[in-house]
Amino acid sequence: MHKLISKIWLTESMPDDWNHSMICPILKKGDATLRTNYRGISLLPVAYKVLTSVLCENLKPHAEALIGPYQCGFRPGKSTIDQIFTLRQILEKSCENQIDTYHLFVDYKAAFDSPRRDRLYAAMSELGIPAKLIRLCMMTLSNTISSVRVGNDQSETFYTKCGLRQGDSLSCMLFNILMESIIRKAGVHRTGTILTNRCVQLLGYADDIDIIGRTKRDVTAAFGAIEKESAKVGLAVNMDKTKFMVCSSRELRRLQLSAGSHSFESVKEFIYLGSAISSTNDVSLEIKRRITLANRCYFGLSRHFNSRALSRPTKITLYRTLILPVLLYGAECWTVVQSDAAALGVFERKILRKIFGPICVGDAYRTRWNHELYELYGDVEIVSRVKIQRLRWLGHIARMEEDAPARKVFDAVIVGKRRRGRPRIRWQDQVMEALSTSGVTNWRARAQDRKAWRQIVQQAVTR
Repeated sequence: MHKLISKIWLTESMPDDWNHSMICPILKKGDATLRTNYRGISLLPVAYKVLTSVLCENLKPHAEALIGPYQCGFRPGKSTIDQIFTLRQILEKSCENQIDTYHLFVDYKAAFDSPRRDRLYAAMSELGIPAKLIRLCMMTLSNTISSVRVGNDQSETFYTKCGLRQGDSLSCMLFNILMESIIRKAGVHRTGTILTNRCVQLLGYADDIDIIGRTKRDVTAAFGAIEKESAKVGLAVNMDKTKFMVCSSRELRRLQLSAGSHSFESVKEFIYLGSAISSTNDVSLEIKRRITLANRCYFGLSRHFNSRALSRPTKITLYRTLILPVLLYGAECWTVVQSDAAALGVFERKILRKIFGPICVGDAYRTRWNHELYELYGDVEIVSRVKIQRLRWLGHIARMEEDAPARKVFDAVIVGKRRRGRPRIRWQDQVMEALSTSGVTNWRARAQDRKAWRQIVQQAVTR
C-alpha cells in the first residue's frame, strides 16, 4: 500500500476504479417521498480513502493557517458547542445591556453537491495552497463516476462534473477552503465580535452561517455580498430555509429583512446546530426541548427497559450511552434555573425508577425514594452532570487561542444600560459560584493543567 500511494503521489495518477463511488440516499427528516429530504452519501474504495487521508494530513496545515476563527466546521479542537456557546453569550450580554442584535441564519441548497470544481481550484491557488496539493486534489475529482443504490437496486453509472462527494474525507476541508475564499472576497470582517465593535460577526459551521449585526443594514449588506460571491462558485442560498431573527430584551413587532429581491420574515425561535435559540435568549426553551427529545428516545427503547432478559447494568449503559447524550447536548452553554433543574431531575428519576423498580417493605411494595435511586445508580445526579460539563467547558475556554470567538465573547465587557430590577442569572455567575464553593482561585492559570482541572471539576460537584 505504501508503494502504491507513493507512486500515485509522484505520478499524480490513480487507478480508474478509485473514481467510482456508489451513492446511498439517507433520509434526513420529513416526507420520505421527497427526494430533497435525502442526503447522498458516497461509498468509496477503502484504498482511495487511505490516499485522501494522507492528502488531508498534508493539506491541513495550510488550511488551518488560512481559515478564519469564525469557522468551526470539521476543524481539530472545534465543535458545534463553540458556536452555540458564542451565540448564547452574545445574546446573554446584549440582552442584559439592552442592545438589539440582528441574525440571518443562511442555508445553502445542496451545499456539497453544487460547487464548481474549477472555481475551487482557482480559490485554492489564490489562497496560496501549494500547486502539488492542488493537482492531487484535482486528480481525486477528475472523471468521477457514480451510481445510485436504493435497497437491492442500482442505477447505471454516470459522470459527475461538479460538487464534492459526501463520504470523502477530503470534501469537508475543500469546502471550508472554498467558503473562506467566498467570505474574503465578500469583504466581511472575519475576526471581530459584535460585542466589542459594531462590525458584522460571522459564526460558521461548514455551510451553516449566522450573520450577526447591530443593524438590519449591516446584515443586509453582508448577506448581499456573500450571496453574490457564492453564486460565482455555484452555491445557491435556500431562501425557504434561511431565517431572520431579531434578538432583543424588549417586545418588538414582527420585522422583515429585505435583501435585493428576497424578503425574510423574522422568527422568534430557530434551531441552530441542533440547539433551540430564541429571540429573548430563553434557555429554558432548549432544556424543555431536550427533555422532549430524550423522552422520545426513552420510549423508543421502552421494550429494552421493560425486558427482564436485560440486567440493570445493561439498562444503565443504555441510558448513559443513548439517552443522556440527547438530553445533555449543548448543556455546556446552559444557564439553569430552579424549574429547569427540577424538570431534569424528574426526567432522570423516571428512567431510574423504571430500571430499578419498586422496593418490597414488609408485605407491600413502594416507590423508591430519590436517595435510594442514586445509591443504586452510583453516579452523580443530572444537575451535577450539567455542572461538570460547564466547568469542563470553562477550562476549555481558558486554553483557547486568544482570537477564538468563544473566548472573545466570554471575556468581552459591554458598555450599556441595564434595565431596572433584578438581572437574569448569567452563565458566568453559575460557573464562578461552583468554583468559589470549592475555594478555587486563579482559575485561568489552573485550567492550563488538564489533569489538575479534572480534579477541580470533580471536587466542585461533590461539595
